[in-house]
Amino acid sequence: MESKTADGSALVSKVDLEITANDIKRAIDDSENNLTDMANRHILHRMPLGFKLDGKKVLGQPEGMRGSKLEVKTNFVLYSKLHLKDFVTLVEELGLIVEDVVASPLASSMVVLTKVQRTSGCVLVNIGSQTTTIAVFEENLPISVHTFPLGSTDITNDIALGFKIPLEEASESNDTKLIRPVPRKTG
Repeated sequence: MESKTADGSALVSKVDLEITANDIKRAIDDSENNLTDMANRHILHRMPLGFKLDGKKVLGQPEGMRGSKLEVKTNFVLYSKLHLKDFVTLVEELGLIVEDVVASPLASSMVVLTKVQRTSGCVLVNIGSQTTTIAVFEENLPISVHTFPLGSTDITNDIALGFKIPLEEASESNDTKLIRPVPRKTG
């Protein structure tokens, strides 16, 4: 999983130059068309990060405003088509119905982070056994979402190699054997 940003634009379709939901959709679709390296990738989420109307930044949603050219910067969360298909197939074979798929860092952020944290800006990091996911938030929007093929198993292996100890000892949750307090001399 990864995210990419792309810019798009659309000329306003109404004669009175009022921005409609259709104009916003066309601008986001244009930004999607400007994505590169999309082979074997599926778009999970499309999130507009910001709009410009006639070259000027728009605060909030532009719908109802007036102008001739709408521009958008969109964040796309991408996932491997094959992995997504395999995941959905597995879940459906278990007798469940998949209505929608949400990227795990975004789902976690709804539980772990407050709106104030997402608005002021923060990074959510989840270190799993095989992968580490991050989601970067600013102004209550996920501006970057990525998965790295590095997890706690790799860290445990590095500890075992670095300290020259068995894997079992390195993976113990209480690492008191690795870090021993130095006795203080009294008197």
